Amino acid sequence: MATSISATGAKDLTSALFNKLDTKQKGYIDQADLEAALGPDQAQQGKAGAVLAQLDADRDGRVTKSELSTAIEKVGQQLSAQQDQSRVAKAGGAPPPRGAGGPPPPKAEAASSEAESKYVAAADSNGDGTVSEAEQAAYEKLLAAAQEKAQLQANAYTRFADDETDVAASVDTSA
Repeated sequence: MATSISATGAKDLTSALFNKLDTKQKGYIDQADLEAALGPDQAQQGKAGAVLAQLDADRDGRVTKSELSTAIEKVGQQLSAQQDQSRVAKAGGAPPPRGAGGPPPPKAEAASSEAESKYVAAADSNGDGTVSEAEQAAYEKLLAAAQEKAQLQANAYTRFADDETDVAASVDTSA
């Protein structure tokens, strides 16, 4: 079953997480809230500042529900993109994409990325920008039907060409 964060799911997740972290109901989360949530482990508490910096878009030292929502939506989009890329790699044998910040992809990988985009565009029947398992199955069924049709056409052409050859051979022998 496909896992993704829908818009409704992101809002619910944001509200639940925000309410758990904003224990004093200040309307924002600060470093103290994050440290309290991480517990007494000093190694984990040292990461609270880094997490806050990642979530705090306006750099005021506080994370609002809106900022948290934006971060969760961004994570959901990244997960969906990774899931789509994984499906494409499995379906077409394309290598997984390079990590962010790496060297630019070689031309073959750029072509692979273009193929991935075309796959998502063709298989995404509901237009949400992602390919669910049901959409993938339907697309694969469509591809199989198209391949079968192409094979039938090729067989018919071969039979027609063979018939033409037989007719030509019989004409040549009667002359």
